[in-house]
Order: sequence, then structure tokens, then C-alpha cells
Amino acid sequence: MIDRGDYWQCAALIPKGTDAERRAAGLAPFMDNFTAAAPWLADRMSALRSWDDVKLLDVRLDRLSRWHRPGLLCIGDAAHAMSPVFGIGINLAVEDAVAAARYLVGPLSAGTVGLGDVRGVQRRRWPTTALTQALQRFAHRRVIGPVLAGDPPFGNPRRAQRAAELLTTSRWLNRVPAYFLAYGALRERPPAASLR
Repeated sequence: MIDRGDYWQCAALIPKGTDAERRAAGLAPFMDNFTAAAPWLADRMSALRSWDDVKLLDVRLDRLSRWHRPGLLCIGDAAHAMSPVFGIGINLAVEDAVAAARYLVGPLSAGTVGLGDVRGVQRRRWPTTALTQALQRFAHRRVIGPVLAGDPPFGNPRRAQRAAELLTTSRWLNRVPAYFLAYGALRERPPAASLR
């Protein structure tokens, strides 16, 4: 939940494809789920007047096989739809833009941009995109999916606890996810010409 000043923005995860069923059941069960999770919201639920106040974010996790055509280069969400898991879609979009600047600054300045130049951007960014999406799919399959089904993540609670302990107690392992989420598989640096 995010306090937006004059209203609260709240989110709930639901299994994919269940939105129509939930809407058909009515707004009351939906509001009951929120007040069960956050009882202090009970006296504020009247602010939610209809399903028009509820928006569905349909999560997609895919990417174009080819990010370019003559005169066009797709980067960010246009090239690869990311899940909100780990909150790094914007990171990848910025990294794509930095890589595009580095690869294209010279050809753009010279007016000689060709397909090989834009292909280079995709070749550079594809490993980070593919690896990030693989990690997001893993999180959907092993954590989010089981939790939404009422099951423990990773198949059992002890396995989830061991994984959490390993990530938090190992000095090396607790840095790897943070580094990857911040910089991706390949760290992008802006072209030297853009630095002052």
C-alpha cells in the first residue's frame, strides 16, 4: 500500500484469469479480503464505490524475437514486457537506452546507422533481458504461484527458510542479487562523449 496523500493505492495479487470471476462475485467479497489483511481500512472501504475504481494490471512476461527493423529500434517495454516482480522493468529500460546511446552515438553523428548497429544493441541487451525474465518466471512458478494457491513457496516452509537464511547470512550471496537487480547481467556505461 502506498500513501498518495489524499488516497491510498493498494494492490492485491490474484491468480491469472480470475478477474472476471471476482468481478462477478461482487465488490463486497473483494473489500472483505482487503479488510481482513488490513483491518484499519474497514472504515475507508466506502471510498471504493464500483469496479471502475479497481484496475487490473495484466502481467505479461515476453520479448520480441527481433527488436529492430529499418528505421526502428525497440527498447524497454516495447522490446520486452517484464513482470513487476523485483520492480526492475524501469532499470532494464534505462539500461537499454544507455546501451543504445553507446552503440548508436557514432553512427547517428555520422548519419550512417545501419541494421548492424541496431542489431548490436539487441545482442548486447538480450542476455540481461533473458536472464531477468528467467528469474521472474522462477519467482512466479516457485513463490507467487504457490502462495496464491495457499501452498508454501519452494514446496515447503523449511526449504524457503533455508534459502532465505543462505541469502541473508552469506556475504557473497546477499550481494549478488542486489548487484544483478541494480546493474543487470552486463553493466551498461554511457558513451564517453556524453560524460562531462
